[in-house]
Amino acid sequence: FKNLDKREMLNEMGKSILDDITSGRATENPELLVRFILLSFADLKRHKYYYWFGFPAIVDNETTFETEANKVDSMKPLLNEFAIEQHECLEKFALNPDYPFF
Repeated sequence: FKNLDKREMLNEMGKSILDDITSGRATENPELLVRFILLSFADLKRHKYYYWFGFPAIVDNETTFETEANKVDSMKPLLNEFAIEQHECLEKFALNPDYPFF
């Protein structure tokens, strides 16, 4: 479990997803796009269980994800962006346990 090359396993799954996209199989069967890896190991002597989830994503190596929202300088207090009424509505919603999570 610990010696398994997890990065290589994710890369292989990502390549297979990309192959399904380029071949058109993903168009016929969209479920091929929703894949994940679950590795588990049970140490029965010590009663410990280890889990590792992997969700492959196809990302261009030259793509950067730095946006204005990621920069600390662009962070502003919520009250600067919303009116008082909107802030109170959000606060009431967030603090009310009767609202469902989803």
